[in-house]
Amino acid sequence: MEVERRLSRASFHCATLAQKCIDVLSRFPAAPKDMARLPLELEARVNIAAMTSNPFMKGDDLVAALDDLTTAAALEELDLSRHSNVKDAHLLNIAKRARNLRVLCIDECSHLTSKAFDSVGTIDDDESATFGVLEELRVLSCNSCAKLHDIERLAYGMGQLEEAHFFECKALQSGAIHALASQCLELRSLDLTGCADAVRDDEVQMILTSLPKLRVLLIGNCYRLTDAGIARAVSSASSSPSHAPLFTNIETLDISGCCHLTDNAVRSLGASAVQLRHLNLSFLDAVTDEAVADLFDGRCGSTIESLVLDQCDSLTDDFLFALAKNERVCCSLKELSVSFLNISDEAVFALMRAAAVGGSSHGSSTKSKPRALGSERHVINFHGLADCPGITLAVTRKLLGYLEQECGAGRGVASCLPVA
Repeated sequence: MEVERRLSRASFHCATLAQKCIDVLSRFPAAPKDMARLPLELEARVNIAAMTSNPFMKGDDLVAALDDLTTAAALEELDLSRHSNVKDAHLLNIAKRARNLRVLCIDECSHLTSKAFDSVGTIDDDESATFGVLEELRVLSCNSCAKLHDIERLAYGMGQLEEAHFFECKALQSGAIHALASQCLELRSLDLTGCADAVRDDEVQMILTSLPKLRVLLIGNCYRLTDAGIARAVSSASSSPSHAPLFTNIETLDISGCCHLTDNAVRSLGASAVQLRHLNLSFLDAVTDEAVADLFDGRCGSTIESLVLDQCDSLTDDFLFALAKNERVCCSLKELSVSFLNISDEAVFALMRAAAVGGSSHGSSTKSKPRALGSERHVINFHGLADCPGITLAVTRKLLGYLEQECGAGRGVASCLPVA
């Protein structure tokens, strides 16, 4: 039997019988027929996982097979990512059969359009009642769905949605943002990276003032954003007592590639985002050394754990020396990405040493006393140093030698520095 033969081959890299079945059926042209040979004790989710990962499975066959599964109604997770055969009608039929879905992934489903979401959002079965069929959905991932431009009707039925991912949905319009902000009040994570037509100044303000539980906001490459929009959003959130906690709850923010943002936007964030832990400012050419230094002098200076500054062309050694003198940076910052920056060995060493000893001695011959952080010294993990033209192997030897001999923290640094 062909299925059994392939199962035997799959045993070398699949840990469980369920994984073997998924691995085999995802590469088997006659999946619907061979699915009947699976052991009856396998759960419906295994069958569905095998079907949805099968590039040979047609949309109609997928719906028919799902309809045959008696436990389809209890299905909670469904991943149709990169399934090019799934079209609008198929998504509608699947949603009708699996109304308890909590996680739906349709990344890179190139044939899906907004019509599918209009139909899924409201279905009139008895011509007297209209209701959403995905009311239990918690996670929706539509990354790189090129034909998706509106989800307004769908949003009205997803009041429990906690995560929404629309990475590179370039056709998405501002109406989708308004629908999410007004209907999906449980949202904790929102990815709108590359949705430039949907995310502008007004939309950012609406997001920040309407979603009280939001913790993660990714709006990179939304090039229509301006300093005025960020400032207005900050001002709006801060002026109303009911909205004040909203913006301050943001822990992860990505505004990389928003080319119109300057120092003013960075300073606005530094003055208001009191719980910010992860910040991505990559490709912001107008951001200067002074703004990065001011960021850590602001209200989020003691909370930022990771900062990404890749290809910020205006940055120089000055911001590293400034951070090295800031004790708040030395206590909080753990990850710093500096790919393709015009920085030197000396500046990197100054910040690394300051974090290890609890203060900067740049420009001073006085030896600082090492500071212990728990049972280990504090080491800032630098990323992208190998891409910086001004960094040489000398920084590796200098850092490792100093941290090991004086601070006992040399171990673990080598992985984030250039190697021979």
